[in-house]
Amino acid sequence: MEAAVREQERAKAFREMQIIEQQAQAEKLTTNNKMELKAIIKGLECLSNQVTPMHEIYVYTDSQYVVNGMKTWIHGWKKRNWKKADNKAPENLELWQRLDEQSQICSVIFNWVKGHSGHPQNEYVDGLANKVLDENGF
Repeated sequence: MEAAVREQERAKAFREMQIIEQQAQAEKLTTNNKMELKAIIKGLECLSNQVTPMHEIYVYTDSQYVVNGMKTWIHGWKKRNWKKADNKAPENLELWQRLDEQSQICSVIFNWVKGHSGHPQNEYVDGLANKVLDENGF
């Protein structure tokens, strides 16, 4: 029952969403994974002066790479001095380290949403990404 109440509260918050800052950019010679990490890092950087350790930030992303990384993989990497089980550095190590640092500003909860499934905020940012890609000739 408590989970259902929390979900109703989140749904209400989404309906009442207020855009604090909005950015979108395109880069040549990059990957989706890098851009997903950079977007979340930038978002957390924008909020860093507005939150205290008592706040909670909910990150919703259609990137299982980011969610799995932050909920599961990163703990092992850090225990092994930023190495994977095969003793190699994770791909995009610098970005993972920046995201880890930014996620310490308060409680950051990472949630996966299915892309292109009608999730309002996911559809919104997907539209921003497509617009900036079109504007930059991609």
